[in-house]
Amino acid sequence: MTFGAASSPDPMALPNEYAQQPVGGNRNTLGKTLRDPRSVPIGTTGVFVIAGQSNACNTTPNASSLTNGSKIHNLNLYDGGLYAGADPLLGCQMVPGRGPGNAFTRMADKLITDGKYTDVILVPVAIGGTIVRTWATDPTLNQRLVVAARRAGALGRSVTGFLWMQGEAEVGTSQASYAADMATVIAFPRNAGFNAPWFIGKCTYNAGTVIAAVQAAQIGMANGTNIFAGADTDSLTGTAVNRQADNTHLSDAGAVSAGNLWAAAIEAAI
Repeated sequence: MTFGAASSPDPMALPNEYAQQPVGGNRNTLGKTLRDPRSVPIGTTGVFVIAGQSNACNTTPNASSLTNGSKIHNLNLYDGGLYAGADPLLGCQMVPGRGPGNAFTRMADKLITDGKYTDVILVPVAIGGTIVRTWATDPTLNQRLVVAARRAGALGRSVTGFLWMQGEAEVGTSQASYAADMATVIAFPRNAGFNAPWFIGKCTYNAGTVIAAVQAAQIGMANGTNIFAGADTDSLTGTAVNRQADNTHLSDAGAVSAGNLWAAAIEAAI
């Protein structure tokens, strides 16, 4: 036996949080309810890793009112615990001045109501203001995807799908550049052995305008085999119903609609 050798790297370790976002993801478990993962069925539970920028974070004004709250669960990226899936979700960012609601608790509720799954486990990793190039090049972001899948694996779960909701910060990005960086992002968990399908949302709406080149890249990523079209949240326009006063972040009603669109995309593909 050899003593004094370095230990193996921690497969759940995350690099320092993304420097542009010093608060990082939500780690605050105060008031959160732990759940026994053994009580959650395996074969009928959907497990979704959610990545992107602020509209995939806790930015909706109010917490979701859930019909199926006892069946929605939140796997915490940071400690591996399984918690009740109540807003604000653990793992993604608490964007200053926004929240605590999240569109993806609404999605989970819809998937269960529709009978697609008996339970849903959400593994959020999104960070506000991030661009696809940084997800492709900065391990403080892209390793969040890998660690999220490893956290699920530690509970004996396989990821059902990676959900990508990002693009509002991509002004000036070309279609080719976005597509190339997105392919690199998708490759990180796949190279680590996690081959769940990806769902790429059509998501560029910022202050009332969209980014056509990025929309084209997002649409063009879908191959119908292991990359599918996600929710078209660019269809949710205007401050009268769908957006907050900045005409960018989802309102409560917009988050419900976004959740329904995400659920529909998943139900159509898998």
